Amino acid sequence: MNRSLIALALLLPLAAFLGCSEDTTGAGGGVDNPDSAAAYWFQALGDTVQHMGEAMDAGDTDYLRDLDFSAIRAGFQEVIATESMHSLAHVGMGLVELLEVNYDPDIWDMIDSILASEGRDGGPAPLAHPLRGRLLGREWAILAEAPLTLADASRSLPGNVTIANMQAIIHGGILPKVSQAITHFDLAEIDPDFSHHYVVDGDTCEADRGELYFTGAALRALRGGLRMMIGYDMDLAGADGTYDWLDADEWEMTWEVLDGPVETGDTLRYHSTYIEDEVRVIRNLRHLLTDPGSTFLTLNTDDWSGESMLSLARSDMLAMIGKLDLARTAILAEADEQDDDLIKIGMLEDLDAEVGGIVDGPAFAQAWEGLDDVIAWADSLFRHPMTFTDDMGTGPFTITVNLSVLFTDPVADWKTMLPLHEWNDEAEWVDEYADPSEQPWNPEAEYWLMTPDGWEHFFGIGWVDGLEEETWMAGEPVTFLDNQGGSINPDVVLPFMPDDDYTFAGLFPGMTRGDWIDLLGYGD
Repeated sequence: MNRSLIALALLLPLAAFLGCSEDTTGAGGGVDNPDSAAAYWFQALGDTVQHMGEAMDAGDTDYLRDLDFSAIRAGFQEVIATESMHSLAHVGMGLVELLEVNYDPDIWDMIDSILASEGRDGGPAPLAHPLRGRLLGREWAILAEAPLTLADASRSLPGNVTIANMQAIIHGGILPKVSQAITHFDLAEIDPDFSHHYVVDGDTCEADRGELYFTGAALRALRGGLRMMIGYDMDLAGADGTYDWLDADEWEMTWEVLDGPVETGDTLRYHSTYIEDEVRVIRNLRHLLTDPGSTFLTLNTDDWSGESMLSLARSDMLAMIGKLDLARTAILAEADEQDDDLIKIGMLEDLDAEVGGIVDGPAFAQAWEGLDDVIAWADSLFRHPMTFTDDMGTGPFTITVNLSVLFTDPVADWKTMLPLHEWNDEAEWVDEYADPSEQPWNPEAEYWLMTPDGWEHFFGIGWVDGLEEETWMAGEPVTFLDNQGGSINPDVVLPFMPDDDYTFAGLFPGMTRGDWIDLLGYGD
């Protein structure tokens, strides 16, 4: 299937609403004519967005920090106060809500911390990674990547930027704005005659209810992904309470050159420590997974209910699917000329043809005849168990998946779902040694020392007094166990699950240990 074509069909509606209105009549100071006033403020919004893009290209963060949408917001609010169901004003208000998220002070504080840690005073406009850049246009990616996006974002961030902080900003700052935007777009959808012409790169285009529905789907994808991100405690603070263990290297060195005890020259004293990446990562993962106070991978319960967030995320995904169906129906029913339509009937017909032409995909995809089948399949996937029969690599196999259980009856603590295992004593899998270096040196010759910053050379050294301490992997940190407590080799024997639950808390209803052995090709 042509993924770029699908992305174009789904993402262009958002870009379209940020285009400039053709109708620039009206005055910002009054609403004697609500249509003209709404068009005026929409033009102002389009101009602002254009200037935002120019500022981002120029790296002008001062302009971006000082952006103020209050006048545009007040203009749309005045139109809505006069005509409560004015669809274009509600679309404008929805966009303002989303754009203001990018300029939330808490997010800018996080951006400043990130930039400072990177030794920079300015950079791209927020949102911060994992939402760096545009909020608009990343709705589907955020949904697809959540919640792994948060874990990826944690690498090499300053100490005060944590996943816990990011989740708090999502809950308290971003989600309310996205929800308000959804409310405005839903009100705009009520207008059966909604149609707005705009200009993109000099070309006039039309957005109507079909584009509204697509945008509503995109916003629910965004909100659903964000809610998934904050369902579980995913904070990755290590044993020392920091994220330092996620850095690429753990090599520290100190050295000094002092007047030495010998008359021939100075003394170089150095001390280096090196910890292999794998050791550092496993040590901290063990802390996250075994510390009695660790809430890692448990449902959030302190400031919000993770269980509620996941349930609402499922509702968003079902609503997203419904909006996509409405968009498809509305566009296919259009009777006007298609030349200036953003999403044309022909585009959907092309998608139908591509979907109906899948021959190399899984069996369920080969049964699709058009986009309506994909929408119906996705709706079923989030509502009830679905059974798939396919060639899984070891022959035909049937498996049932109940994806909805992840949202309707979520696991309280995913640490309890790990295969049966025990951690070995560190002495069994870590090799630590110290290598002292004491030697006289010819002060007329250079002394070279490999440091974390590269090779350093020293002159006039008469004596070297060094200590190199290194830590390396030397064995297996974990022993996998059978259900009698004996050790197994997971390369040969399928790992055993707690309570003999091979359904993974209902995600794969009816699956047994024997089923997984057959499916994965184990020989026991």
